[in-house]
Amino acid sequence: MEISIKNDESGVVVELCGRLDADGAPLLQKAFDEMGEGLYGADAAVDFSAVDYISSSGLRVLLVLQKKVHAARGSLNVRNLNGAVREVFDMTGFSAIFKV
Repeated sequence: MEISIKNDESGVVVELCGRLDADGAPLLQKAFDEMGEGLYGADAAVDFSAVDYISSSGLRVLLVLQKKVHAARGSLNVRNLNGAVREVFDMTGFSAIFKV
């Protein structure tokens, strides 16, 4: 999993590349932890355009982040879900939790 963090006119954008699975989820959690409080309360987006798989481990990391961002009155969006990842979001109800 490769993770790139950028700022654009909409806020913080976290671009992911690879598989967000049991191996990639800890890397994403570490990246979020390193961003710290600056991420919470901000407008943020996670870009999935280069993610071809997401597991329950990846979903858990996103859910924890979503709770922290919303508690600090920020917003978290997910962008560019491909077919397989969108299907997982739809089946698990995450499409209703996140702004897609």
